[in-house]
Amino acid sequence: MKLNYRPEIDGLRAIAVVSVLIYHAQISIFGHRVFSGGFLGVDIFFVISGYLITSIIVKEILITRKFSFSHFYERRVRRIIPVLLIVIFFSNLMGWFILQPKEFVDLSKSALYSIFFVSNFYFHFSGLEYGAIDSLFKPLLHIWSLAVEEQFYLIFPILLIIINKYFKRFFLVLLIFFLLISVLIAEINSTDNPSLTFYSLHTRVWEILFGSIVAYLHIKEKKVNRNKILSYLAPAFGIILIIFSLIFFDDKIRHPSFVTLLPILGTLLIIWFSKENKNEIFTRILSSKIFVGIGLISYSLYLWHYPLYVYARFTNIFDGSILKKLIFGFFIIFLSIISYYFIEKPFRNKNLSQKKLIIILTSFLIPVLFFSIFIIQSDGAKNRLMNLNLNDYQLDHGKKEIKNINKSNKIKFVLIGDSTVRDLSNYIKEEYSNEVELIDFTSNGCTFIKDFYLERLEFNNKYKTDPGCNLQKNKQILNFIETNSNFFLIYGGHMQISLSGKLFENKDLNLPRRPFDGRRFVSLDKKKNIKLEIINTLNYLANYSDKLYLIYPVPELGFNPNLIRGIKILKETNNLTIPKSLYKERIQEVEDIYNKLDSFKIKKIKLEEIFCTFENRCISTNKNNSLYTDENHLSKHGLRLVFNKIIDDLNN
Repeated sequence: MKLNYRPEIDGLRAIAVVSVLIYHAQISIFGHRVFSGGFLGVDIFFVISGYLITSIIVKEILITRKFSFSHFYERRVRRIIPVLLIVIFFSNLMGWFILQPKEFVDLSKSALYSIFFVSNFYFHFSGLEYGAIDSLFKPLLHIWSLAVEEQFYLIFPILLIIINKYFKRFFLVLLIFFLLISVLIAEINSTDNPSLTFYSLHTRVWEILFGSIVAYLHIKEKKVNRNKILSYLAPAFGIILIIFSLIFFDDKIRHPSFVTLLPILGTLLIIWFSKENKNEIFTRILSSKIFVGIGLISYSLYLWHYPLYVYARFTNIFDGSILKKLIFGFFIIFLSIISYYFIEKPFRNKNLSQKKLIIILTSFLIPVLFFSIFIIQSDGAKNRLMNLNLNDYQLDHGKKEIKNINKSNKIKFVLIGDSTVRDLSNYIKEEYSNEVELIDFTSNGCTFIKDFYLERLEFNNKYKTDPGCNLQKNKQILNFIETNSNFFLIYGGHMQISLSGKLFENKDLNLPRRPFDGRRFVSLDKKKNIKLEIINTLNYLANYSDKLYLIYPVPELGFNPNLIRGIKILKETNNLTIPKSLYKERIQEVEDIYNKLDSFKIKKIKLEEIFCTFENRCISTNKNNSLYTDENHLSKHGLRLVFNKIIDDLNN
């Protein structure tokens, strides 16, 4: 059933999509993020979707007394699938030329989940925090919101028909009941499980249901507002609430939660009151050609902007310049206009028969599916990178044997540290399983210090103790150390991050600056001296072990050598290297602590002696191999160089 066109709703769409675009562009003026709450544009979309979809369904159910599932879902397919498939196809195509294997596999997995509208689950269970640095390099991350909407479209018509048939008297009451349950779950879980709350239908459906309730009341009550003064003031107040939220909220708020009610209420006021008063000033503004025009292309604009932003970051097109970002934004708008007129509109045209629709969509769907599966199965199509120009330094990448040990017993290693040491643990397990027994006490972000625990900044802007790095875990490690014997201990990690709470900033590069907050810090009794406690901890570990292998921090890069960013980044990084002086400056405090250790049972593995002996620079690649998996974690090839140092000491 056709709805009466409301141009101001397209105007609302324009506000929603522009706020999302600005948020994802990460534009800052005088150190302040423009539209730091721009992610709330997605919530505005949810309300609008609830209103429009419910209007269609309820009108058919209540007025025509029938509902056609086939017609409903055909309309959804015509509107949603064509542009989505082309954007995914484009993202995969660009990935072939820009992404390294691991990133390409991640993209292909997200493509498959996006096609079947379950990418919200994929991004949650893969541990990706929306708004985090990693999320800026995931081309299809934004499709999580589309997955939520499609899951709603799948369930909601069936639910409404059941309610209308068996509980018609309680139609509105049940919608309100489901809304309240959803918003309460969101409020509670936004603290304890922020990621699941952010990505899930059951904690987002209340936003959609607000739009549904307004649609139901508009259809049932016909004229819902008889107060002229209110009809003039309410839309203005709604705009104020939305703009306030976009400017003053940021990704540290608990979201979605009760706080999210502010922009939701603003959206509802506009939808509710502007229906009958087209002369109100903000209704007229939202109905203007510029707002309506952007609203009409908002779906294409939303789908195209994020992968284009991501690949712009990979290739450093943005380069930190606001002007470049604005020009690039206009390019995306231009592309979206083309997408709207040449993809969206033709597929919505009923002159395109169902048969032709299926044939065309299948011709895109099958290649995308098979290509994504191929990339996953081929481990990111590694062969396409064989001609990548890497440095040819003289490094011994050969795997060394562990000699002089009792062949009847495995040599025992206990590993303590953060994810950089966990990587080493995984390497040893894979390469030396027959010779070595491993006890792995590593935990992401955790530099072990007695009576110390790690606190991380959560979604709600509060620090929370890390369960993998708390006092209970410390006691477990201490108990093992004190009650076992005949083992070598490997200790390490990015202690400089734990000490300062700050991420590395590569001052040598003319690249966009990253947030400098590491979002974690060491928590220790204020009466204790943390440097002295680290020294005491390491002496304690050395005393109980046969020998302590102290791994110095991995040189941080400030860039990922596995991302093929073209000639520009190769040039700016001096062939993917960093100055040794920058590395030494970064770990100066850590070195000062380690220099005070003089136990004969401590063997110091200084990584500068491995990676930083080439023209006073630290390298990240060698021959056809990358020594890193990202900007601060070593690859199998890099880990081999480190463990070979330990083997050399064992064999002497």
